[in-house]
Amino acid sequence: MLALVIAVSVVGFALLGWFDWSARRRVRSVRAADVEHFPYATFHTEEDGQ
Repeated sequence: MLALVIAVSVVGFALLGWFDWSARRRVRSVRAADVEHFPYATFHTEEDGQ
């Protein structure tokens, strides 16, 4: 019984860690895309004189 509780908790922590890591990776990639597109957009608005 104790081994079952330990196994379930280990699997649960592994899943939580994986979800946390994938969410952080998604946020980081979205933030990197914003940083890449932001100077491009400001450059175009300056170019158009807006």
